Amino acid sequence: MPNRWPIASGNWSNAAIWSGSLIPTASDDVFLNNQTVTLDQNITVTSIRTAATGSAAAGGRIEIYGNYNISASLIRNTVASNILILNYNTESITITSALNQNSGNEERCINNILNGTINIIGDVSGLNGTGNTTLSTISNLSSGTINVVGNILPAGAGSGNTAITNIQNGTINITGNITGGSAGGAGTSQTILNSGTGVINVTGNVLASNSFGGLVSSAIANSSIGTINVTGNVTSRLWGAIASSTAGIINVIGQIAASTASNAVSSTSTTATNVFSGPLINSGSRNAIYCYNVRLYDDVTTRYTIGVSSSNDTITLFSPDQVVGVPSGSNVRAGVIYGPGNELTGSMAVPHPNSVSWGVPVDNTSGSALTKPEDLWNMAITSLTASNSIGQRLSNAATSASIAAIVTSFTV
Repeated sequence: MPNRWPIASGNWSNAAIWSGSLIPTASDDVFLNNQTVTLDQNITVTSIRTAATGSAAAGGRIEIYGNYNISASLIRNTVASNILILNYNTESITITSALNQNSGNEERCINNILNGTINIIGDVSGLNGTGNTTLSTISNLSSGTINVVGNILPAGAGSGNTAITNIQNGTINITGNITGGSAGGAGTSQTILNSGTGVINVTGNVLASNSFGGLVSSAIANSSIGTINVTGNVTSRLWGAIASSTAGIINVIGQIAASTASNAVSSTSTTATNVFSGPLINSGSRNAIYCYNVRLYDDVTTRYTIGVSSSNDTITLFSPDQVVGVPSGSNVRAGVIYGPGNELTGSMAVPHPNSVSWGVPVDNTSGSALTKPEDLWNMAITSLTASNSIGQRLSNAATSASIAAIVTSFTV
């Protein structure tokens, strides 16, 4: 694959700024060589890197002000204090690429500056390298939206490194799995950090870090009063999967499982709102959740597996609608209160025996409704109007009165 690099700053579509006066194509690896290139067209290349080629200095960046899309196999930044892509667009762009891939002393790839939307299709890796502190592969700086379809991979060594940080009141939507960061040195590290009042929405599983270094490494963390919504399973390992020390909201629809080393979800604020669906699964002496305030959804089945004292065994507590032998509400007569603590109400409609034909089983008896001769004799013919029914035919049949009227009409 050929290399291509800018020899001066300028618009991407300007062939004069590129080596060989050739605009990069889909087969090119692009090295920015410490130049600033303004995107003014959709582009497809093999990779975009800040590493230098030849004797040029490493670094450089791409600035986006319009609705232009990027497609590349890999976008990687390896230059300290450098941001590879700055999005100033207030509408929507799409970047189809893996970001960083967690190799080397990598730096920030994308900053969403304003309220625009960035759609990313590809895996996103957190920063790697002990020289990095409190840096993110992707930063949402304002009220913008970042949509990721791909897995979010952990940050490497370094204090405070993340894959994605939501700085203010923006929204991060992720469809993919999230893995907690590696640990090394001292401090904390998260794969995703919600540091403002914004919202993190995850559709996928969240798996905690299993590193044995010195960092406390959560997969997702609330450091302000933002909201974390997860639809998927949350699993602890050496560290917890989701952590919050603020009054922010944690909402999980899916199984939450602790490890013997850590709670899966931790919320240490006394005023935080934490809502879970379960199942909740403890491990050893560790609870699945460590929260002051807990609410459970009432429209899903819940169970809680906990350890048994002085034993490795577990017992499982079920919500009333899951207790063995308790029927569902649709199988219990409407209005009947039942269940271990009278928490459930039946919803099955049972007709009265008087309205059920004689001998037909109903409830704990059989139907008693009878059809008597007078019922048929007194039935109004005009009400028997079904097509081709006996009622319709009888309503059109000649009677003595109708025949007499016909005869009379011919009498001179």
